[in-house]
Amino acid sequence: MKFNLVIALTILVIGVACAQSVNHKLNGIWYVVSKTETLTEEDTVIDIDEDIYERGEKIYHIEGNTLTIIEGAGKHKMELPIKVSDEQLYLGKIERKKEPYHITLKDNELILTKIKIKGGNQRLTEVVTLEKQADSTP
Repeated sequence: MKFNLVIALTILVIGVACAQSVNHKLNGIWYVVSKTETLTEEDTVIDIDEDIYERGEKIYHIEGNTLTIIEGAGKHKMELPIKVSDEQLYLGKIERKKEPYHITLKDNELILTKIKIKGGNQRLTEVVTLEKQADSTP
């Protein structure tokens, strides 16, 4: 009897902890529209690398604490654990110095922004723009 109570409480605590790290607004299928990396030094743009994707070419499927990235018409799939904290999205294994993406969510558009400080005064700004599939709400 005592053992069953301990197991039930453990499951409840784990469930609450997992629920806190999930942002259900992000759940669903998202089409990657573009990815832009801008390298700057002291507010001067040094390099811009921009990838534009056709609809369905690259897909993010977010379900709970998992992101599945699908590319090449389903030929390539990769699953990553995710954690959402406030307006920050952590992809993959959380490490001490890992930079999260800042989340901007407006209607059916999701913008993920991450700034990495490089050597000297250089900053690399990565912006991923996604569009939610119309019928992908859970």
